Amino acid sequence: MEDGESAMKEHGILFSDPMVLLILADLKTQTRRLDKRLLKVKSGDRLWVRETWRIGAWDEDTSRIAIDYRSNNYARIEWLEIPDDDDGEKFNQYWIQTCDELATKGIKPDTNGKYRWKPGQSPCRWRSSRYMPRWAARIYLEATADARLEKVQEISEEDVKKEGFEWDVIADEPFYRFAKLWDSLNSKKGPWKDNPEVVVLKFRRIKEKKS
Repeated sequence: MEDGESAMKEHGILFSDPMVLLILADLKTQTRRLDKRLLKVKSGDRLWVRETWRIGAWDEDTSRIAIDYRSNNYARIEWLEIPDDDDGEKFNQYWIQTCDELATKGIKPDTNGKYRWKPGQSPCRWRSSRYMPRWAARIYLEATADARLEKVQEISEEDVKKEGFEWDVIADEPFYRFAKLWDSLNSKKGPWKDNPEVVVLKFRRIKEKKS
């Protein structure tokens, strides 16, 4: 392993459904956050995207799980093994939890003890992106520069586009769409009008082979 690789760190980072779609379309290569802990991100570090997900299916014979992702019409990855789960304890927790959830909804298995539905039609609940484990992630990013601080209103026309927005001028406010999104996410802790200091992350999407 090269020195640069050994120094690489990983960070989980939350993205909403619309932002996930922009990343998948390679239209979003920057993000701005209030969380100063992200200043630890350096060029070459990896980011794994936390997004809204659910249990799409499971196979108790192989201890593997299929994951649905809400952002783009319930896209699915199947089948995933849970790392470091030699005794199957983690898998069993998801299995029992999911069966209990289905029972409360009045959903019963067939005569063979199997639940059946078409891919993308899982009745299991959507789970918060905050609690997505790394093994369930499907999107991986690489930081292309060290994280930096700037005032949110210092964003440039070029960076608005890298945030995934077309440049526009509405009501004499060239940052109208980005500012509106910012306030929808940060109006309580750091509204646009207060021009808070933010962490700027630049990244590119990379591929990672799933087990």
